[in-house]
Amino acid sequence: MMSLTPSRRSLLVALSVLGLAIALPSDGRAAGDLFVDDEGSDGNPGTREAPFRSIAKAAAAARPGMTVHVAPGLYPGGFKTTADGVTYRSDVPWGARIEPPPGGADIAPDIAWDNRGAGVVIDGFAVSGSTFRIGLYTTGSDSVVQNAKVHDIGTFLNGRGGAGIYGDGYYGGTNITLRNNEVFRIGPPNTKSRLVHGLYHSTTGLIANNLAHNNAGAGIHLWHDARDLVIVNNTLFQNHIGAWIGANEHYRHRGPADNITFANNIVFDNRGYGIVEGGETGRNNRYMTNLVYGNGTDIRLQNGLTATGTIAADPGFRHYARDGGGDYRPGPGSPAIGTGTAAAAPPTDRDGVPRDGAVDIGAFSHRGPPVGATAPIPPKRPSSG
Repeated sequence: MMSLTPSRRSLLVALSVLGLAIALPSDGRAAGDLFVDDEGSDGNPGTREAPFRSIAKAAAAARPGMTVHVAPGLYPGGFKTTADGVTYRSDVPWGARIEPPPGGADIAPDIAWDNRGAGVVIDGFAVSGSTFRIGLYTTGSDSVVQNAKVHDIGTFLNGRGGAGIYGDGYYGGTNITLRNNEVFRIGPPNTKSRLVHGLYHSTTGLIANNLAHNNAGAGIHLWHDARDLVIVNNTLFQNHIGAWIGANEHYRHRGPADNITFANNIVFDNRGYGIVEGGETGRNNRYMTNLVYGNGTDIRLQNGLTATGTIAADPGFRHYARDGGGDYRPGPGSPAIGTGTAAAAPPTDRDGVPRDGAVDIGAFSHRGPPVGATAPIPPKRPSSG
């Protein structure tokens, strides 16, 4: 891999996070975008006219500043990406589907996608597969997983940890963003789990605009080195726990889960706790303007902390379906409309609707288009052969 000066690496990371692809000088360091199609070939050069067949092949050829465009189709999981500053984009949201390969994978057999690159953006993929322990895993600093649909992962796990999407600090990565994702049916069905969760985060960063439901463990789970996190405008329902905030079993950072901002979230109808602190937590965590209702126990915090601005009322979704497939926008008269705080809110909701003026609580604005938690996946294109 090429060598980058710190300033050049910082520029590439920043451009990648903003979703910008760049072309560097013709010194072999980067040369435009790459393309993947399930009717392509890994013997191709990866151009639009002659695409690669696998994401893994494109990842091996990718350089900082490139965007890897992935066409709708079915792609084998169990691969690892290591290049910094690369954007991987499903050109049709959820159209590029990652599933277990026949016979299993050799490189990352229980992880659908294992990203170690810094400044990487993984955008718009659908991931499923009961044999995977983790769907999308990223540990590179400044990496982003967004607009993904991850479901039916780890349904046979027994006594092992797993997650739909995992932002991990094990290798030292910080500032990892998980946003605009839907994660559901993670872990063995009809069970409660301390080990298998929807969204898992163990370092610094952002968790925003996600929909997590019907998971065996927590919809959002913090542990290991989690700290300095903003968790905002998520909708969590029908998990065993809505959100678990804590740290322990440390990797590198010896300290509590502290400086956590937990705001504008809907935590509703979870089977156990709604919001719960456990393990090591700090005194600087803030819980404000959340709608928490109908959980086994709504809120349990440590260190004498109290939540502020909490709304204890049914969220009044347009159509609530406990098993997914509902419309999770606030309906007419919902107490979630206009009652959030703008201080930490993302500028748009999960569907890209601007949050102008008063901010709604939850992942969706009441002004957005109809939404469902299990939107259809585009069909595979017919073969041209």
